[in-house]
Amino acid sequence: MNGNLAASIPAPSPGATSHTGDFLPFHVPSIGDEEIAEVVATLRSGWLTTGTRAVEFERAFAASIGARHALAAVLEGDMLRTQLAVLRRFLKREPADTIAMRQRIAAAVQAGDRYPFEGR
Repeated sequence: MNGNLAASIPAPSPGATSHTGDFLPFHVPSIGDEEIAEVVATLRSGWLTTGTRAVEFERAFAASIGARHALAAVLEGDMLRTQLAVLRRFLKREPADTIAMRQRIAAAVQAGDRYPFEGR
């Protein structure tokens, strides 16, 4: 085995940025001028997770994998929104409104001066 593992990492594509020196990354990214320009254009658009650029990305990604639709999920909230949309579609019913349920329970506790499910 070669003592210099960093020498065995393939060079990034022309115009791409990478780590240099003794640092050994898990993956050398291939980030070129086109990718940087897309990121800058997205940042300048003011729409980071929604808007026309996100829709364009979803359409291009769907076309690249041969799917009819694609949904870009960025954060935990997006993943939760996606999961709820799938549940609504397959269950054909709305999920429980837990906030309204908590409010009803709190009102029952206050009105009866006890937990409403005691003794049942």
